[in-house]
Amino acid sequence: MRSGMWLWSGVVLAALALAACDDARNRIGGGEPGAAPGARVDAIKETPERYYGKTVRLAGEVDEIYGDRAFELEGNEWAFDDNITVLTKTPVGFGGAALNDDDEVVVVGKVRPFVAADVERDVGWDISPDVEIKLTKRPVIVAESIRKVGDPARWPPGGSDPVTSTLMIVATTEPWILADRKVDLRYERVQSVMGKGLWVGPSHMSQVFVLPNQPPKDVQPGEWVRVTGTMKKAPKDAVSAWDLRPGMEGVVGEDTVFVDDATVTEVGRRAAGPGMR
Repeated sequence: MRSGMWLWSGVVLAALALAACDDARNRIGGGEPGAAPGARVDAIKETPERYYGKTVRLAGEVDEIYGDRAFELEGNEWAFDDNITVLTKTPVGFGGAALNDDDEVVVVGKVRPFVAADVERDVGWDISPDVEIKLTKRPVIVAESIRKVGDPARWPPGGSDPVTSTLMIVATTEPWILADRKVDLRYERVQSVMGKGLWVGPSHMSQVFVLPNQPPKDVQPGEWVRVTGTMKKAPKDAVSAWDLRPGMEGVVGEDTVFVDDATVTEVGRRAAGPGMR
């Protein structure tokens, strides 16, 4: 039965990885949810009034960085002065790495006319006078999300979509990029109750630790639960902090992520599928 468990987990993880790749390709070519398709930097610069107040998706290259919350985005068209300023409410970073010149990014944000007082109130910080002069009578983008092309990390770290399956977590090659993402695991199997929390997932080889905001009561292995919370990177002393049994150091490493401040709700039982007994 253990070989069946391994085979089932491997097939599901492979399918999930392919789906994730397809989703990434679709997002680059087909637009982000809620963003106007077909927007281009040169078109916004030419007729900005058509785009004011609208959320757009723009792909381009970072041309000049004014600070950790402002940069010039160069569009993909052969147009004169084909760039637009992108402003963010918090410093831009991708898994601990800063934004760099020539990075290819996808920006989703709202087009605004640059009125210094209004834009500063929106982003929550004071724009330097020299940048203000450059932006006079120009449209700007107040970004909602930024993603590097070919890189799963995005700003802001929490992303916009919750993690909805433990398989999304265990199939991620660099799980730390999921830190601060919201979690809504709607139907997960409890593998074990241990220390201050529990392990959930389809198998012992594909599971995630959950640290509830209240100690779990009457939750038993084999039951099915819904888990909501936030992804966090495990602390260095996770084994002792979570009261895990000795020998778990090899399971909880420095790149491990877990569900923190979780609400765990029992949703009953269901028949075990192949490899899940």
